[in-house]
Amino acid sequence: MLGAEPSPRRGDMQKPSITLFIPVSLTVETQNKLLRNYKVWQLARAMTIFKIQKVVLYNDNEPLCKDQGREGRFIKKVLRYLATPPYLRKKIFPLDQDLRLVGALPPLQPNYSPEEGEIPSGETYRYGLIMGTKGKRLMVDVGLKTPIEVEGNGKAGQVVLVLLTEREGIISGSLVDKRFIGGYWGFDVSLPEKDLAASIRSEQLDVVIGTSRLGKSVHTLEKEMLNIGNTAEKVGIVFGGPYQGIHDILSRVGLKSSEVIDYMINVVPGQGTKTIRVEEAVFATLTLLKYLWGG
Repeated sequence: MLGAEPSPRRGDMQKPSITLFIPVSLTVETQNKLLRNYKVWQLARAMTIFKIQKVVLYNDNEPLCKDQGREGRFIKKVLRYLATPPYLRKKIFPLDQDLRLVGALPPLQPNYSPEEGEIPSGETYRYGLIMGTKGKRLMVDVGLKTPIEVEGNGKAGQVVLVLLTEREGIISGSLVDKRFIGGYWGFDVSLPEKDLAASIRSEQLDVVIGTSRLGKSVHTLEKEMLNIGNTAEKVGIVFGGPYQGIHDILSRVGLKSSEVIDYMINVVPGQGTKTIRVEEAVFATLTLLKYLWGG
């Protein structure tokens, strides 16, 4: 139509950095310990598939969640464990009742984690754990039979990203900053122990998108969503809890959703179930937004 504002093309899209906001009451709807772990695994799996950079676990003051701090620490611990390459887990995580059942969960299989026993060839990147020093070099466990010598600075117990170089069977390494090499290297987990509004404010986001069955159908906001993908660098996507949505969670601290959320969207209009679980909403939302934004 003459004079109409052109919509951004998907091929021109930047790839916004996405932060998810998940309530610490995520796991309270079941007392089954394996199912509690599995719900966290589903969240970790979705974030890995869709290359999410960060998740913030916020306090939603759910009455049925008696100990918000305890639930948040449990979710954070399981997420961090799942995101850690298997060859480093026993060295980083001591025996812990919270992690007793994680071995029954399927592997995340992120692209950045090598197969068990895989020997690097050419140049590859791999996470490692600093074990100590040898002269001026670091000794880093990267999942091989013995730690390798690596150039760089760091402290024992620190997880680092290493550029491995293999030449004629000899492997050397140097530390790299994942911010400058591109690709996806997993997600960070934040537990600020704050309510939703305070958690959002602390992240300095360009746009905040809320998800709710009371929101506008995402199809009616396609132009706005495309513009976000084209212009925003840091986007927050907020999910409500198992029992209360975003509107109710914010009303507990005296706020309206419009004071905190820029766009409230419904990604499953006309849903066939009475409720959609948090982890299901994460998959549905990321599938749709990643389709619009590309990458």
